Amino acid sequence: MSNQSEKTIAQIENRLQFVVTLNVFFVTLMYGISILAGNTESISQNSSIQGSLIVFFYLLNYVVFEIWGKKMKEKGLKWINGSVLAGIACFVVPILFIALSTAKSQPVVPAWIAYIDNITLTPIFMASLYGLFIVPLLILGLIIFWPKEKAIK
Repeated sequence: MSNQSEKTIAQIENRLQFVVTLNVFFVTLMYGISILAGNTESISQNSSIQGSLIVFFYLLNYVVFEIWGKKMKEKGLKWINGSVLAGIACFVVPILFIALSTAKSQPVVPAWIAYIDNITLTPIFMASLYGLFIVPLLILGLIIFWPKEKAIK
């Protein structure tokens, strides 16, 4: 295994650990926002459970990668590395959307934030939410189905 492959594997492992941590806090944030929005406890818990599925798939990715990651070819590692980065990027817009929605109600926030929030971020927000669920499945598929290197005898 080349030095570059080892660096890529370490980077993937670090990113997977980061995205799991980020996701745990994101689920907690979504639960708190749901309660503040006036939803019932059961609706808030339901959204937390749905968000926990994302945590499950990233944890599954981590375990499967630990088993098969060192056997993957360099090109597959690069695809997984980019996909994990895309998964992290999917969290940016929802967090920004929540922050801007909260900031809108503050009297010191400029009026242009409302336009950014309503016009620009809504379609990107929806795409990011779909990405939160699709990207971990894509990563899992890449790890499982990407051709592996043959063992050297």
